[in-house]
Amino acid sequence: LASWAMTGALWIGAARMGDSTRFDSRFWRRLIGIFLASLIMGAALWGGVVVMGPMFGTPGLKILALVIEIALGVVVYFLAGQLLGAVNFRDLKKMLKRSA
Repeated sequence: LASWAMTGALWIGAARMGDSTRFDSRFWRRLIGIFLASLIMGAALWGGVVVMGPMFGTPGLKILALVIEIALGVVVYFLAGQLLGAVNFRDLKKMLKRSA
């Protein structure tokens, strides 16, 4: 309950600050790109499970199938994000460089 009260107070406070706290077009464009990249990743993961289904049932291959599925998800998400403009690798490098 306290978290919702705090969220409401922050929302009201931010609204009083005017346009400087409003989401710009870049935010919405990236948000849509993130959503679409997630859908694409989900479809790729589903396809991976369909293709590798027998591997998930084999005791010796379960771990390998899981590793392949995880790698597939990561690669597809970041490639889709890059193509859709949701993820910019240059911005990501800058953020990682600043935090190090």
